[in-house]
Amino acid sequence: MGHGQRVPMIVRWPGYIASGSSSAHVWGFHDFLATSLELAGAEPPAATDGLSVVPILLGRSEQRAHNYLYWELPRHNSETGEFRDEVPAQAIRAGKWKAVRPAPAAPLELYDLVEDVSESRDISAEHPSVLANMEELLENARLPPRPQTQPDHIWWESKG
Repeated sequence: MGHGQRVPMIVRWPGYIASGSSSAHVWGFHDFLATSLELAGAEPPAATDGLSVVPILLGRSEQRAHNYLYWELPRHNSETGEFRDEVPAQAIRAGKWKAVRPAPAAPLELYDLVEDVSESRDISAEHPSVLANMEELLENARLPPRPQTQPDHIWWESKG
């Protein structure tokens, strides 16, 4: 691994994965379910964004890739059980570009992950067309969060 490279996962599977092999394939935790299910011989649910990375683990060439990876952190009000009606903190990665909205409704920051792996220099002013494209991807990727409710539990019933 060269300077500045990240190691998000280490896998050991003698007889299947070559010792010392590596990959620059970009994937996220949401791909873990699809990967685990494929290894177990099961199908992932239809409503998942994850892609199995088994092909890349086994050194095969047919690996599907994400067009982008998207994350958000919506703020939840535990008293009302609802999410705030706001644009949340967000991040999106597409190729070498990463855009980050560090706080709800904050301006979008842009980073070139090839030139600046530590995301230390916001270059959004220098690349307005890339920033506009990332903003469009963010708008299209976002879905309203599903309602969050807690299941009944004996501990919560005894607090009243």
